[in-house]
Amino acid sequence: KFDNALYLWLTRMREKYHKGELSDYKIEKLDSLGMAWGTAYTRWWRKYDELKAYSEKHGDCLVPMGPTNCRKEKNLLGWVAQLRHFRAKLPSDKVKALEEIGFVFCMDTKRWNDMYAALLSYKKFNGNCEVP
Repeated sequence: KFDNALYLWLTRMREKYHKGELSDYKIEKLDSLGMAWGTAYTRWWRKYDELKAYSEKHGDCLVPMGPTNCRKEKNLLGWVAQLRHFRAKLPSDKVKALEEIGFVFCMDTKRWNDMYAALLSYKKFNGNCEVP
């Protein structure tokens, strides 16, 4: 059974380990259990690299839903959804890395901004906001 709290805790321990922020005592305790230090940390950055490549190819990080997605994009779409859902729990270095490649955490805000920009264009062209 998947335990989300335990998964997130282990992810934080791995990140602290890689940053040199985990005490020797904790490292020894986790090592005694056979801790695999690279798993989640490495997997996250691998997915990040996939998203970055997607962004470079398509011009954004908005992985679409739909039947046209290949298997790799469907997996990326699931990861992107998790990022948005757990945004508050992401370490600041990961949030910063995602923002640097143009990742959108709040799709509602993006949609609002896009529609507002469209309305501005409409008003500029038509002189009013009375969209038929």
